[in-house]
Amino acid sequence: MHWGGSFAELGQFDKAVGAFLQAIQLRPEDADTHFNLARAYGELGRHDDEILEYKKTLGIAPNDFRPLINLAIAYSQAGRHEASIETWRRIIESKPGDVAALSSLELEYERIGRYEEALNAALEVVRIEPTCALSLGNVAVFFNRLGKFGDALRNARDAIRLDPRYADAHFNAGCALQGLKDHTAAILAYQKAIQLQPDFLKALVNLGFAYLELDRAPEAITPLKQALELRPECVEAHDFLGVAYLKTGDRTAAMGQASIVKNLDAKFESTLSRQLASEDLNGK
Repeated sequence: MHWGGSFAELGQFDKAVGAFLQAIQLRPEDADTHFNLARAYGELGRHDDEILEYKKTLGIAPNDFRPLINLAIAYSQAGRHEASIETWRRIIESKPGDVAALSSLELEYERIGRYEEALNAALEVVRIEPTCALSLGNVAVFFNRLGKFGDALRNARDAIRLDPRYADAHFNAGCALQGLKDHTAAILAYQKAIQLQPDFLKALVNLGFAYLELDRAPEAITPLKQALELRPECVEAHDFLGVAYLKTGDRTAAMGQASIVKNLDAKFESTLSRQLASEDLNGK
């Protein structure tokens, strides 16, 4: 086992796996060796083997939480989110009020679009940590996802009061305000988020969209271009930029953006393509 640990410390995980397997042949019931073998498999991206070894570790040492926590993470990395959820729930049943486990559970629910359950987990974290800005911000995220924009705005503002420099909270407030059709206030919230975090891609894209919603197309162009400087393959930014060009009378530039959108994602539901088609029908 010592050889396996040495190889792992050197980042030579293939050799570590071989050494741990040899050690297991000599001591098949050694939980630590199975645990370290699982970790080595994880480093190699061999998540099915990793999961199997964590299960073997738990069979030998059922009260050890280390392999149980790592098993939940391994399930997630393998894309087996339902299994990860069940494992996190098992951990929480044994350790009620474990904020780290609850936070991981809410993320797993989010990954598979179960936002109501993600919200419930996030609310439980807030119950335990009522003055944590991050926890309140997460609650705002899920309220926004569920279309409960008033609740989202309240929690985002509570997070901002606790931490005025929390960029995500300003962004979440902006999303809620846009959901409430208060685009002017949303613009201010997005601008604050960007001031705090200049490379905040989603805030830049949403800022551009909010300007478009208020028919302020020329102002939308700058943040959308900034978004594309950060991520040239951002389909939404190209689409909204094309709409902005179209509204400012530059149809050629708009069609160029439409072509980029199609090349990036042919299945993308393009607002720009609909508006170009509408203009064609109306003979513009």
